[in-house]
Amino acid sequence: MRALAQELGGLPLALEQAAAYIDQKLVKFAVYLAQYRQRRLVLLERQLPEIGDYPASVVTTWQLNFEEVERRSPNSVLILQLSAFLAADDIPEDLLGQNAELLGLVGCEDELTLKEWLAALADFSLIRRKRETESYGVHRMVQEVVRHGLTGEMRHGWTRRAIVS
Repeated sequence: MRALAQELGGLPLALEQAAAYIDQKLVKFAVYLAQYRQRRLVLLERQLPEIGDYPASVVTTWQLNFEEVERRSPNSVLILQLSAFLAADDIPEDLLGQNAELLGLVGCEDELTLKEWLAALADFSLIRRKRETESYGVHRMVQEVVRHGLTGEMRHGWTRRAIVS
């Protein structure tokens, strides 16, 4: 159970979906965990939440957030896509400013603009910012959902940019 909770990053909605699946299908935790490690989001999407006020799955919920962020701040989505290929914790904010051209961040003339783009992601709980270190983190499940939504060519491009950054 602990290993599964760790794999799901302790997210209540993801945990609820997994628990509902395990309960309904009478599956052992170890079996579910092994299958989750192989199929990731596909398995999680097979069961919608049953308790609480969650009308959609964790993947659907985040995809709706991504779409709204993209509508409001397209450059924020580029930051999130890059972040899906970096280590999840303590990403230096200045890494983005230094590599704005490489990342395709159009209009990043100053630090304030970059901070606004990051704030758009934080507003939707897609990143967690740390004022004291001027860094941010992305939940591993958010990274998984972002990577899952990209084409193979896009994943390759972001992987290359992450390495160069």
